[in-house]
Amino acid sequence: MVEQLSGGLVLVLVAGTTMRPGQAQGPHRPSLPPPVPTDPKTASLNKPTLAKVGDTPTYLITYLKREVYMSSEEILKEVAAEASICTKCDLYKSRTKAVPGEGNPHAKIMFIGEGPGFHEDKQGRPFVGPAGQFLEELLASINLKRADVFITNVVKCRPPGNRDPLPQEINACNEYLDRQIAAINPLIIVTLGRYSMVKFFGSEKISAIHGRARQVDGRMCIAMYHPAAGLHQQGLKDTIRADFKKIPLVIAEAERLAAEGKLKAEPPRPKEEPPEQLALF
Repeated sequence: MVEQLSGGLVLVLVAGTTMRPGQAQGPHRPSLPPPVPTDPKTASLNKPTLAKVGDTPTYLITYLKREVYMSSEEILKEVAAEASICTKCDLYKSRTKAVPGEGNPHAKIMFIGEGPGFHEDKQGRPFVGPAGQFLEELLASINLKRADVFITNVVKCRPPGNRDPLPQEINACNEYLDRQIAAINPLIIVTLGRYSMVKFFGSEKISAIHGRARQVDGRMCIAMYHPAAGLHQQGLKDTIRADFKKIPLVIAEAERLAAEGKLKAEPPRPKEEPPEQLALF
């Protein structure tokens, strides 16, 4: 049986085994309460999955054999809400505002930087300082606007003094980033700087691979210097501009491969969630 809920959610009541339309991709933690009163001692929570409903990626949340679909927009709003009150690492102690990210929830291109700076921390938006102005210039050079892409960082809160993010801080935010990637399902991921590059390219050196596209986990990924590097080292500005000029060619190639079925995104590798997080819902 299907029930229409508020906010465009669809509740699918399933008797017996769990129904999973389409290919399941990637885990997600639900934020909705149980649809019916339950005994907390006997209630069981199944891990949700990312599914396809038509052409729109949605999360399939299963709770006591009941399923709810969440749109990309709803998932991104949920991540933003969780990040705004997150206390998983010490960065929350000094933040003014969390900076979860912003942009087109169905973007073909996702830009992933390192962490918010002074201006981002004040406004709660990514890349709004001098590096952001340079990024907008770079986007304009390939006929794109901020509204066409999605922009985020590997950490959602500003490291004090704009220092580099620590490994434990990146790990604390990794689940948020994975959920954003799965919800948006971009054709191309562009990493900006070393710390986002590591997630997709491991220990390779950015000086050796910048501007080169390769398939990683079923997506086209391009490592690029952070726009701030071009502001601090004028010699890198032209390099960054030249790398950006390659993006339209990578988009065309990614679309061709996707049409031929040769580019299929793999689900993010899940981490087991600690029991205390489940108690929040």
